[in-house]
Amino acid sequence: MKKFQSFFFLICLLIVSCSKETNSPDDPNGGGNPINTTSSIIFENNTFSGSCIVTYSDGTKLIDTFANGKMDIPATGSSKIIATIQPQNQQLIIIGRKEGNTIKLNYNGSVLAHRTAVNGFVPIGTFAEFQIINSNSTTLAASYKQEDTLYFMNNVWTPIGTDNSPFNGKFDGSNFKISGLNVVTNTQYAGLFGYGSSNSELLNIIVSSGSVKGGNSTIAAGIAGSCGIINNCNNYAKIESSYDAAGVVGDCKSITNPLNVSYRWIWYCESLGSIIFSQRIAEKDSLNFNEGILQVKSIQKGWNKNSWVDSSYIRRR
Repeated sequence: MKKFQSFFFLICLLIVSCSKETNSPDDPNGGGNPINTTSSIIFENNTFSGSCIVTYSDGTKLIDTFANGKMDIPATGSSKIIATIQPQNQQLIIIGRKEGNTIKLNYNGSVLAHRTAVNGFVPIGTFAEFQIINSNSTTLAASYKQEDTLYFMNNVWTPIGTDNSPFNGKFDGSNFKISGLNVVTNTQYAGLFGYGSSNSELLNIIVSSGSVKGGNSTIAAGIAGSCGIINNCNNYAKIESSYDAAGVVGDCKSITNPLNVSYRWIWYCESLGSIIFSQRIAEKDSLNFNEGILQVKSIQKGWNKNSWVDSSYIRRR
């Protein structure tokens, strides 16, 4: 009888133990958060069906199929970055997103356009969507919100906005990172954004790696060569110019408040990337604008709240 009771107790113990393992939150097949086994790419407003070449950032490729505007790509299990896709007989689209996510694109008739705004902000979820902000005066004046971490993968980047076609809108990075920024230019303003008007606003942007290299007359910076309001933006990219260089923004425009007082707004920004220059850099004035955050020649009034730079990364050529 005692042997039977011991055997019964052992069976119960094993059942309870197996039940706990099955429901472990760390078990992808149990009660924890499920791991995405596919990456879905959806063409909004498009019923495209056909094959598609998917290229990862490590150079590996696979061929999958769109059906009625949707393609489900099986996960590799290595958290790879989807670099590009090329639908059959269509143009190459640079993606720059980690696998395991749903990626939506407004792609129709071989033309990539922005998606419909959500709560006033156009979603930006790929390298290609970000880059076409430069398309025209309408796209340069809209409001945008980054919806995930973006991997630029050292693809050559054209800064958003020029002095002739400035960025007049708003961009909220949502504190998602942008890695692998690669800017090489001789234009006057260089960065993730080139030239923004006094109406432009850049928020919550993190450039986590990369480089910005300007020419003999370039004002180069990690976030923007020039802009209006800039708030909570961080730069870790290397900045280099034969003229002017700064960590976050090269030239912050004056903004007039309701009391008719002109200010330059730079709040909660920091720069930890190296800054190499020839001419001038981040000159201080009586208002103690921090070296490396902003390059300015003369400031009448300004706010530079809780912004800083690691000056050990700054050096002259």
